[in-house]
Amino acid sequence: MTAAIVLTGLSGSGKTSVGAALSQTLVWDFVDLDVLIEAEAGCTIGELFSSRGESYFRELETRILEQLVTESLTDKTRKIISTGGGTPISPHNRKLLKKLGPVIFLTAPVKVLAARLSGDQNRPLLNANNNQLNNVQESERLDLLATRLENLLNERREAYLEAQHVVDTSTFDASKIAAQICRLLELD
Repeated sequence: MTAAIVLTGLSGSGKTSVGAALSQTLVWDFVDLDVLIEAEAGCTIGELFSSRGESYFRELETRILEQLVTESLTDKTRKIISTGGGTPISPHNRKLLKKLGPVIFLTAPVKVLAARLSGDQNRPLLNANNNQLNNVQESERLDLLATRLENLLNERREAYLEAQHVVDTSTFDASKIAAQICRLLELD
């Protein structure tokens, strides 16, 4: 029996929205890894990146994943786990994610992701050099954001593709995507 379903993908791919819809559909607990990290750190992820850096953030992320795996051995509560966009870049994290349950890579074209994220200021890896993004017209801002997302995707593609399933979220109807995942995992 599946203990958890793990959602990975770039920022804006729908991990949180699809995770919440999947949680509601299956009546499983929903766990957002970023929320757990913020609770542990006592600050937002953006503040954590600013004060302690990405390396510390990644260490904390791995520590929390390890706790989730340990808990899953005794706690039989089924979970939908939404990861951060960079969680699977670590080979150790990928092993941990697979221990939790099937991993689903949510994806959409970078132009679609950029449009979804264009007003979001809470993504530290996307908002580096934020003045560059703030001082341009919206169409140029979307192009710059799409370029950053494309670069991140190129860096992470192999890690993402270790997932058991790839699901396109271009249409972004969270309940339909949740139903599709249920069918893929034969949970409907």
